[in-house]
Amino acid sequence: MVGKSKSYIWLLLFIAIIPACVQPVGTEGFDFSYEDAPVVNCFFTPAKPFCVHVSLTASMYLDTAFTNIDDAVVSIINENDTVAVLPHIGDGYYRDENVHPRAGVLYTLHVEVPGYGSVQASDSIPLSVGQVEFIGHEEDAWIDEDGDFYDGLNFLIHDVPSVNNYYEFVKWYDFNSEGGSALDSISNGSSSFLNSNDPAVRQNGSWQAIFSDDLFNGSDYPIQMIYYVSNIWSSSHQSGVEVVEVIQGSYAFYTYRLTYLKHDEALYADFWDPMEPIIMYSNIENGYGIFAGYHSQLIETNYTD
Repeated sequence: MVGKSKSYIWLLLFIAIIPACVQPVGTEGFDFSYEDAPVVNCFFTPAKPFCVHVSLTASMYLDTAFTNIDDAVVSIINENDTVAVLPHIGDGYYRDENVHPRAGVLYTLHVEVPGYGSVQASDSIPLSVGQVEFIGHEEDAWIDEDGDFYDGLNFLIHDVPSVNNYYEFVKWYDFNSEGGSALDSISNGSSSFLNSNDPAVRQNGSWQAIFSDDLFNGSDYPIQMIYYVSNIWSSSHQSGVEVVEVIQGSYAFYTYRLTYLKHDEALYADFWDPMEPIIMYSNIENGYGIFAGYHSQLIETNYTD
């Protein structure tokens, strides 16, 4: 009876508050103007050809669709030499299957957009990267405040001394594989973020697995990644295979990804869990977007539930 009485009290309080929260909203105080500029995005790695997407900024109030640019001139430059002029392949994408980047080479992306002038950015793929070793899987490695259990994946990072390294861990899984290696079917799988309570990760103010080697530069460093496994997942996928992709990017890559993840997390903020808006990092001169290199290492964890 006491429980029902409390429910009625909360219901009456909710009804009393709602009218005070409902107010007409006008448009007089809103600024609908925005800077119309090119948006250029390209992550590049040795295993894939350069692929550049060119579009325009969109108003957050009036337009939610991308305006792709199909007549830009997109050039990849090494020092003063033009490596390639990438052809347009549709939907704002420019790519040449025969033009692959190399680690340690500083590339400049130069894009001419009719009516907007030129935009550019420079970056390279890290030449010296650490190696990451998978140690093993741990069930129920962590429990959160709601009583949900998280499994753990344990790794040992062999970090490279005298250089700044940046890491991101992403879990891929493919439950349709029948024999063979999950590494062969990663492009057909789906990905999810890995989290961690490790100090190297939490120093960024987040627990999503993207971090620098500031705390362990040049050392062997054990680290655990955790992820939630639901009852539905474990009961319906008895023979799933997992692959963890360890991404080591440039400073520009790391900064962009860190601000992107924090920006994405802030989208789910509410009155009970407020978050400050995060401005996305961009290294594109005279525009917006990112041009950044990275190295990828795939590790099969051989986990079966």
